[in-house]
Amino acid sequence: MKYFIYYSATGNGDFLASLYKEAGYEIVKVETEKPFGKVGFFKILKFGGRAMQNKREKN
Repeated sequence: MKYFIYYSATGNGDFLASLYKEAGYEIVKVETEKPFGKVGFFKILKFGGRAMQNKREKN
């Protein structure tokens, strides 16, 4: 079984996931405990940088 695991802050990833589902992948969407709110350029930089540095959010 092939899996496509993703998170979508803007909803654009949902479209990509639908394409993978059609190709036979099992889809797993990651949800956050707290919503991020509106996603803008600076949030993308902030959270993208943290992801690349493998840092986690404080609870």
